[in-house]
Amino acid sequence: MRPILVSLGPWTISSYPVMICLGACLAIWLTLKEIDRLGLNRRPYITICLIGFASGIVGARIMNCIVFYDLYRGKPWWKLLAIWEGGLAMYGGVLLALPLCYVYIRRERLNIWEVADTLAPPWMMMLVVARLGCFLNGCCYGKPTTAPWGLFSEDSARLSGTYTNMHPTQLYSSLAALLIFAIMWRTRLKPRFAGQVCLVFFLLYPVARFLIEFFRADPRSIWRFHGVVTLSESQILSIPVFLFGLGAWMFLSRRSSPEGG
Repeated sequence: MRPILVSLGPWTISSYPVMICLGACLAIWLTLKEIDRLGLNRRPYITICLIGFASGIVGARIMNCIVFYDLYRGKPWWKLLAIWEGGLAMYGGVLLALPLCYVYIRRERLNIWEVADTLAPPWMMMLVVARLGCFLNGCCYGKPTTAPWGLFSEDSARLSGTYTNMHPTQLYSSLAALLIFAIMWRTRLKPRFAGQVCLVFFLLYPVARFLIEFFRADPRSIWRFHGVVTLSESQILSIPVFLFGLGAWMFLSRRSSPEGG
């Protein structure tokens, strides 16, 4: 792990924001390749990317600060803005970016599902790279493990106070995102209905996130149900996201079939 890439006197360049920016650059490059392949107008799609990226970062930070408010209590106010130290809740970014992008898409009179199918795979790749940033930063660490693939990180140990091998949950998340990207990238070549590519994300990502959360040990907002089931806020949010994806898949696939008219 390497949370600080470069140190120049009092100035440092952190790995986490660098990986976020690299992921965004890769996503934009893939977006340009995709809209050119489809013969689309670049302007509205790049605008949507910029709106989604900026609002996604803001929303992810806001949700992180709300869920983990106790971690920021008593600290200088600017710590709320210190995303270079980590602390982005992915679902918070989605919850803010989606409505803002939707408003712009409607204003441009574009098909929401066709836009989503075009942009979802490239921006899934950003998540792959961003999770590698988590790995370098030492945040989003896992529970102690004796598994042969368990890793020791001084930075994770410093944050958790647990000086032992841990589940590399950042790498689990990055690998899961890569597999989902690969499925979306292949599906985009011959989709059966508009929205199918995007809905692969809504079906697979919440399942992957739900399962990986069981192995994470960084501060979580925990919900206990009758002392039997313990779930994090991300697992709670994963349930409606999955149900939305399932419902939308059934509706759109039925509507596109000959029987559905």
